[in-house]
Amino acid sequence: MTMAAGFIYLTACTSNTYTVTATFPDESFNGKTAYLSATHDGSILDSAVIADQKAVFKGEADSATLCMVANERTRGQIMLEKGNITLTISGEKGAVSYGEGTLLNTQLGNLLNTYKGLMDEIMAYQPAEGEDENEYYENVWRPKFTDTIGTYVTANLNNDVAMLALMHLSNYGTPDKFNEFLQQAGETVKSRAPIARIIKQKQALAETAEGMMFKDFTIEDSDGKAVSFSEYVGKGQYVLVDFWASWCGPCKAEMPNLIEIYKKHNGKDFTILGVAVWDKPEDTKKAITDLGILWPCIINADVIPTDLYGINGIPHIILFGPDGTIIARDLRGEAMKAKIDEVLSKK
Repeated sequence: MTMAAGFIYLTACTSNTYTVTATFPDESFNGKTAYLSATHDGSILDSAVIADQKAVFKGEADSATLCMVANERTRGQIMLEKGNITLTISGEKGAVSYGEGTLLNTQLGNLLNTYKGLMDEIMAYQPAEGEDENEYYENVWRPKFTDTIGTYVTANLNNDVAMLALMHLSNYGTPDKFNEFLQQAGETVKSRAPIARIIKQKQALAETAEGMMFKDFTIEDSDGKAVSFSEYVGKGQYVLVDFWASWCGPCKAEMPNLIEIYKKHNGKDFTILGVAVWDKPEDTKKAITDLGILWPCIINADVIPTDLYGINGIPHIILFGPDGTIIARDLRGEAMKAKIDEVLSKK
């Protein structure tokens, strides 16, 4: 009996059992379904009906996994691992909701709050008179962001807290330091789908960096006709290529600058090409008319060019030389106008 009791005790101590108790903002959530899903692949691990504002999930966790607890109206994040985890989901817009009760959930909460604080800081920044906002971003805030968020990678080298930190660093961190942190990460982190996508995107960026030759692609447009990028690029003209979408506010905001450049420089030595990505052809066509776009546009390109050129946000504007060499990437606004003037003045 003593041996049996000891065995039961040992089994209980080594169990990977978890209980997640998620509390929703108010009684209007009662009777609705909440879902527990893995962040790295979107798979639904469990579901529960909300009662008394609570949804309870129980199971076995073989390894710690970053998860989302959500219904159609609100959500929160947890690290799913053995133990009793509580999650109070806020109904306030912009609030951060995260799990509590275990070590990795404490790490997750610290990361989420740190990230929010850094983003609030840059959003609230107001440059002094004569100060360059972009210089502050590049030389002050971005290095601070990189070093601060990077500490969550080094403290969690082989779990999903590092995965989330690397996802943030891929968007706002300095490229060299991102690569350093990525190299330190364990295989579990590197094998996660979001990180694998980032690695692929960084490789695409390296292969299409300034000084590299353009990469061709062929798509079937909305009329069923095959269209190749090489029909426009590498034909003896400088070509400014705007990767955009009809639903993208910043893309629309950039159109007056592009129209100004087109009217000033379009001719035998220079032109503009639009490439509509992540968009429905009918929406693209309407936007071409509504926005007064004057240049040709490849329609229905979807993810093909963005995957090829490592683009994870639009608008993304690239200047190609007459032979198809990439001269400059990620051009915007006044800096774009100045770059075009500079390049064309040297031809």
